[in-house]
Order: sequence, then structure tokens, then C-alpha cells
Amino acid sequence: MALHIEVLPKEVLSIILDFLDTKQKFVVRGVNQRWRDTVDVHVSFCVSLCDKNYDYVRHKFGRRRVASMSIENYSRSEIPIQNLNFLHRLYIRKSTKRVCDLAVRHLLLNAANLKSLTLEDINFGTKIAIQNQPLLALLSIEKLSVKWEQTSLSNPVSSKADDLLNHEMPQLKVLHVCQILCAIKSRHEIDFFRLATCKPLLRQLKVQLFRPPTNDVGPVHNLTKLKKLNLTVVDADILETDVCAWEAILSNSSKMEKLSLSCYSSKRNRGFPLSIIFPVLQKSFESLVTIQLSVDPNINPHIDMKMFSDLKSIRTLCLKHRDYPTQFWLPAYNLHTVVTLQTLQNFESDGLKYSEEEIHQFVDEIAAHKTKIICLSFYQQSQALRETFETRVCERGLQNQFSIKTDISDMDRLFFLITPRIKSKNQ
Repeated sequence: MALHIEVLPKEVLSIILDFLDTKQKFVVRGVNQRWRDTVDVHVSFCVSLCDKNYDYVRHKFGRRRVASMSIENYSRSEIPIQNLNFLHRLYIRKSTKRVCDLAVRHLLLNAANLKSLTLEDINFGTKIAIQNQPLLALLSIEKLSVKWEQTSLSNPVSSKADDLLNHEMPQLKVLHVCQILCAIKSRHEIDFFRLATCKPLLRQLKVQLFRPPTNDVGPVHNLTKLKKLNLTVVDADILETDVCAWEAILSNSSKMEKLSLSCYSSKRNRGFPLSIIFPVLQKSFESLVTIQLSVDPNINPHIDMKMFSDLKSIRTLCLKHRDYPTQFWLPAYNLHTVVTLQTLQNFESDGLKYSEEEIHQFVDEIAAHKTKIICLSFYQQSQALRETFETRVCERGLQNQFSIKTDISDMDRLFFLITPRIKSKNQ
């Protein structure tokens, strides 16, 4: 006998109705009194709050469960949502108007079950008074993303950001810090590496645009704590002065899934040596899915593709010359190793130089292996390299297996996309 939906408990019915969008939830609210009560009491809503829709939000959602809220162009000091205990995701962004400090403070003090917090272009003022305050929102936070633009308000931004990031967050697993130190022109700098050691559950780390700090990482015991981190995702711009710290962070990562490292753009900074990723390649060879590297030729005179030969789950491999075209191409060897990676689907090479022999061996390996590569992208290459590739493909009779698209831009740089044509089962 079929089970009628009216027999379901309100708790189960609310889970089903949560999959509807806001408009649909208000439509099904009119089905009957039971559904009306379920929507009003048990169903969660997503709300966008600004000055223009304040009265609408207060009337429609003031007493309902709000699980997700985005705030932009909001200058009021009060929040129209009465019960913030159901709030799990919060996004706050300053656009044309500055978001009121009192509103942010109210949210951080009362959203006790918040799981994800994103703050973008928020210049914390004195009214937030983050330091030494019991911010309930941060005690349960699992994902924190903060981003500041370059502004003249460097001192208050840096000092208040330091208070926020160093607040106790025992459940933090994902941390994104973008464009935070590049705007700081004073001595108020955030000790990011000390921050990372205080988050024992941290698994995903994204750090971008850090300017060179005035001091080194610190005493050796900091490096010891950094070695205890076991991350699954790392996306970072690396400074030459911080190489030892990042080497410590990567040394113990045995379940890394995504590794993206690039060089901080500075004439004084020379980036990172490829040797710092060797421990990750050795310990996470079964779990690594994505690798994106921006290589500095001043430290790494060439790239040997054999370093990736043991990866068992890799799907995307992107290698980029950091300073091209200001410098010549970066030599790369053993390109044929890419074909032997059985799980690889996308390979991108930007500004790397391959010899004619390398290209011949590469095409030969494609002919010999049943590759699963879907896309091969060679950016900023010479016309001769493309011709060498096409000639070898014709010599091996592989014309029907590839679709080559060419785009010649300025300075005679060449981009060509190679797409192996996968045959269907019926062919």
C-alpha cells in the first residue's frame, strides 16, 4: 500500500519541503493548516537583507527559521530576524554602503549555531569590539572566509582582523584568507602561521596575496606545531621568506586532495622550490586529485614530469611558468610521463618549453596507451612546437584521434587545445 504524504511526521515533511525555493515554500504553505504550520515552524529559509527590503524581511521571515542569510548595502543597526539560533550560513559584504558595525556585532554574538561565515570588504570599526568578547558564532564555526580590499584603512582593518582570526574557533575546518596583508602598511601584521597552529581540526586552507612579513616565521617550536597539521586542500601564494613554514605544513599531509601553489608577485620574492611538495607527492599519492603549480625559474631551472609518475588519482595537472613572457620558456622534461597517469583527464602547460624529442615521445606514448585524457592545453608556445606535434601525429596515423584548436595572439604566442576523441561503446 502506498504511503500518503499526510501520514509523514512534520519533521520528515519539513526535510522534504526544505528542498523547495522560497517562493515555492510560500505556495505549499497554502495547501492546508498542517502544511502551513510546518512551513512556519519547521522549514528553513534563505534570506537576502539590504536597506530596501528591511520591512519585507521583517514581515515575511522575522519569526521563521532562517538558515542562510546574505547582507549587502545594509546600514541599519538592528537585525529583523528574531531567532538567530537556526542561522547556519552567513555572508556579509560591503558594497556602496558600509555595513553597520552594530549589526555585525549582534550577529556574531547571537548566532550560536553558525557553521559558515564569509566576510568580504568589511572594515571593522571600534563598535564591534571583537576582542575579549564571547562570540558565540565563532565557537561552532566550521568554515571562515575573510577578504579585504586594499584601502587606506590599513591599521583598523589589520588590528580588528587579528582579533577576529585569533578568536577561539575549536570546530574550524576550512579557512580562506584573501587579500588581507597586502593592504597593511603598519606594524599590525597578522601572525598567520601562529593562527594555523591553533586550529587543530583545520583541513582546508586558502591563503592569497600576503605581502612579505617584517620578520621570519618565528622560533622553531612554531614549525613543530605546523608539522602537526594534516590538510586535505591547500591553495596559497608562497613567499620566499615563508618557504620553511609551508614546507612544515606540507610535510605531514597524508590525505591531500588539492594542492595549488603560486608565487607572490614581487621583485624581491623568488617564490618556492619544487622540493617542498615532494613529501605531499610521496604521502598523498593515492588521494591527490588536483595539482596547480606556478613555478619560479629563478629557483627551479627546469621541471621533471617524473615527479608526478606515482600519482594514482590525479585528474587535473596544471603547470605554469611564473614570469612568462618577461623571461624565456621554462624547460620541461619527460613529458610522456603525463600519458602514463591512468586517471588524468586535464593537463595544462603554460609557458613550458619541450624539445622536439619530447614531443615525439609524448605522441608515441599516446599511441601506445589508452589514455583517458580529455583535454591537453599548451599555452604560450611557439609555432614550431605545434607543427612538431601535428607532424608526429600524422606520422603515427593519429589524425582521427585528436581535435586541435589554435589561437595565435600577440607576440607570436600560441595556444592550442588538443582533445582526444573518445570512441563510444557502439563504435
